[in-house]
Amino acid sequence: MPLYVVATPIGTLEDIGRRATRVLAEVDAILAEDTRHTLRLLEHLGVRKPLLAYHDHSSDEVRARVLGRLEQGESLALVSDAGTPAISDPGYRLVRAVQDAGHAVHPIPGPSALTTFLCASGLPTNTFRFVGFAPRRSGELDEALQAWLNAPETTVLFESPQRLVRLLTVLAGLDPGREVAVGRELTKIHEEIVRGPADRLLDRFRSRERVRGEVVVGISGASPREATGAGVDELRDWAAALAPTGIGTREASRVLAQQLGVAAREAYQAVLKARGE
Repeated sequence: MPLYVVATPIGTLEDIGRRATRVLAEVDAILAEDTRHTLRLLEHLGVRKPLLAYHDHSSDEVRARVLGRLEQGESLALVSDAGTPAISDPGYRLVRAVQDAGHAVHPIPGPSALTTFLCASGLPTNTFRFVGFAPRRSGELDEALQAWLNAPETTVLFESPQRLVRLLTVLAGLDPGREVAVGRELTKIHEEIVRGPADRLLDRFRSRERVRGEVVVGISGASPREATGAGVDELRDWAAALAPTGIGTREASRVLAQQLGVAAREAYQAVLKARGE
């Protein structure tokens, strides 16, 4: 029997699809990231089904039991707490195991925080990459952000509300003028989607006592000139010329990066060296 991978609402329960509702009502059991959370959705739909826990810490033994139920002729649905399963969650491991065992996997499309954010972010969407959650360790975060800033495509990531200001602080330090979008509480009453230079978004969210809700962040891609970069001598000469103008370090590095098409960190380091900082 098949496994159905069912997308569920990321906020507003009305976003559940008719096909998703029918599948949840017809399967023998539902595998849920948090059974209590899924129970509230089922109560809203008027559906009663056995709920089985499947989450980050589920073991190979749990997956084996799922395969056993499919072998016995049961149909199962996999859901996450919100959105499309297997997008930045462990559902893909179960999907692989089910496929490898010879069972069909049927996707039931619906809400996803990734696409919901992108379509209203105002950032380029012809090419983009999704990188999951941002690293928590400072060194790893710096390295990851530098790579994302140098990438030609839009980068989209998830972040916790408690770490959003930290992320924007590092990002604004590397490239204060880079266009960034932040989506918060998507599809809910207090939905917020804003776009602007990294330093302005940092000021916006840093001024709040607390940031609430699930957060999605988009970082615009590097321009072709940034990918090519300027020569060392040209970079040094421009940085030296800007040194006596009185322009702040962050603003000077932004001008340098935009004019010469170099990476944000490279421009920042050149400005610091020219000023003897």
